[in-house]
Amino acid sequence: MDIWRIIIAVVCGIAICQGLFLSFYILAKNTKKFTPIVFLSLMLLALTLRISKSYYYYLFSEVPFWTVMLALAGLWAIGPSFWLYTLSSKPSKLRKADYFHYLPAILLVISSFFSDSSWKVISLYKIGALLVFSYAVTSFIFFKYGDWNGNRKRFILFGSSVGAIALIFVFQSYLANIQGYTIGNILTLVILYVINFMLLKDRKLLQINRKPKKEQSEVLDSIYEKITVLFDKEKVYRRKGLTLTNLSQELQHPIYLISQAIKEHRGVKFNSFVNSYRVIEVKNRLQDLEANDKIEVIAKEVGFSSTSSLYKAFKEQTNVTPQAYRKEHVNLAQTQCK
Repeated sequence: MDIWRIIIAVVCGIAICQGLFLSFYILAKNTKKFTPIVFLSLMLLALTLRISKSYYYYLFSEVPFWTVMLALAGLWAIGPSFWLYTLSSKPSKLRKADYFHYLPAILLVISSFFSDSSWKVISLYKIGALLVFSYAVTSFIFFKYGDWNGNRKRFILFGSSVGAIALIFVFQSYLANIQGYTIGNILTLVILYVINFMLLKDRKLLQINRKPKKEQSEVLDSIYEKITVLFDKEKVYRRKGLTLTNLSQELQHPIYLISQAIKEHRGVKFNSFVNSYRVIEVKNRLQDLEANDKIEVIAKEVGFSSTSSLYKAFKEQTNVTPQAYRKEHVNLAQTQCK
């Protein structure tokens, strides 16, 4: 065994141990409930699988092809894991569709059961390396410009590490010799040790980023006051198809804070909150017996998308239909005139 094979075997062996340690260490910190750091643990586990390919490939003369496919699956899972970590650090929950980013890696794992050495997978390693870098860049863009609410120091540590490792993988896949793989794995090991050092030095890196309850309550109170001004004075509820996004853009506050403020003060979701204002105006209009506006006209003018949506919201809040409500006030007015 030449010196390069010895070096790469030692380096990869240490890197695998370090990657597994970090993966399980981070997972152990996630004891109470699911948090975004679970995806960091999965990312490090996927990275360990990828490194294992270099370890077995250069240490043993014959390697089962399924191990090559498993390492390839690990490579293709690194980017999605970090992307889902980024997405799960925003206020809104992950969608089921977001998990489809793992689909290529899952298919590679499945294919490992029936694949053989005749399969040409070198191009998949190259594409996988570029994909990891693409995910890292996209995550940084979302971190900077998106609705992101996680631990910023943690993101910078792991984001820069993923980006650097992606460049190393690109370098390895195109150089494709033992010297290049050895240098790349040494650099990857250094990055893993930096992550380990930073996590041990700053325990807050794995803590959930939460505002104090008092500070959060004051923020929600302030936002709700602004919301009531828009609804009471400017009557924004009359806008057909009004959404949380529209309100967020107008108030210059994140969607999740507006939703929380309404939930905190009124105990309802956004659509119910908007409809409550619309129903109040509808009731006032129905009581105006002189105007006697058609219900279809009222529905349109107060912001309902259709007459049926008015009927549904009105009955939910008053337990009667608009016609019954109007008839009740007509009868009341006639009684008072007698």
